[in-house]
This record gives sequence, structure tokens and C-alpha cells, in this order.
Amino acid sequence: NIKLGPPSATAQELSTFLKDVVHASGCLNLTDLCPVPNRVAWVLYIDVVCLDHDGNLRDAAIAALIAALNSLRLPQVTFDEELEQISVSKSKSKLKILCNPVCCSYSVFHLESSEITSEENTLLADPTYAEEEVANSEISFVILEKGEICVTHQTGDRPISQTSMQLAIALATSQAAHIRKALKDLL
Repeated sequence: NIKLGPPSATAQELSTFLKDVVHASGCLNLTDLCPVPNRVAWVLYIDVVCLDHDGNLRDAAIAALIAALNSLRLPQVTFDEELEQISVSKSKSKLKILCNPVCCSYSVFHLESSEITSEENTLLADPTYAEEEVANSEISFVILEKGEICVTHQTGDRPISQTSMQLAIALATSQAAHIRKALKDLL
């Protein structure tokens, strides 16, 4: 299936989000992409292909991005100043990744007070596409290893209460720690 034309608004928003995470998290030292300073630099293209978009696209895209960067091996490059010639060897080295950000997203439902809850906002972690479609807003937090938030992204038509925001931050920080532990155990 080939889709012609410019990327969708969702694709453009995701692209900007990924770029913001790479820059704000500091996961890469961009000088590491310059094997020969002032002469040669590697250019990394990040293409995200969604085989099945059933929600929570930001979390999945960040996980895929970090996995790809952690598995990336770049050829060794040398520069002969006398000949002014660049040589690329067959040996490859791992790109140094400085941190592994984790994204945790929530759908927010604005509910009237009821017997169940006195809070006007209800948070739903790891929402499906259908849940995202009926939610009033969404919020994503990108969390670094020490629990710092480096990027937040909120969509929707209503603000999230301070209480709900604090709860979402606490949940995201805890969830990110669990995700990191699971990933560490797998590797």
C-alpha cells in the first residue's frame, strides 16, 4: 500500500515529538556523529512505520527510536590530511547513547463528580486508539533514568487539573521505572 502526498498531520506531529525528545533528553551527543570534525558527519534518518496503530503511538515510537539507536553501529571513518581523503572501514562501532528516555501516555476523561470519583479528570494509562478517540485530552511524559521529565505533550480541548497532573506525573515516573527494569531484564 503506497500513500502519495505529504505526511498526515499526525505523522508530522510525531516527527516533531521524536525530534524534541532526541534534543531535550540529551540521549545523543551530536559531536559523536562527526567522525572527522569540520569534514564529515553522519546523518541519521528516523523513519517510523506503523504496522498497526491501535493507540499510544508516542510511547511505541520512542521505544522503537531508543531501541534503534542502541543497536546502531556506524563504520569507522578516518581522514588522511596529506591526501585529503576520507576512508570508511568495514569495522563498525556502537553509537554512544547517553540516556534511554521512556514515554508514558495517558488519555484524560473529564467527568462530572459522581459516587465513584470526586475528581473531575480520570486518567487511563496506555490507551487504545478507540479510547484516544473518545478522550477529552491526552498527555505524554518522557522520563529519563533519574525520574526527570524532559518532554511533555498534551492535546485536547480542556485543561487538566493540577491534582490530575500531579497524579499523572507520579504514575508516569513509576511506570517508566517498571518499563526500564523490564527492558534491563530482557537485555
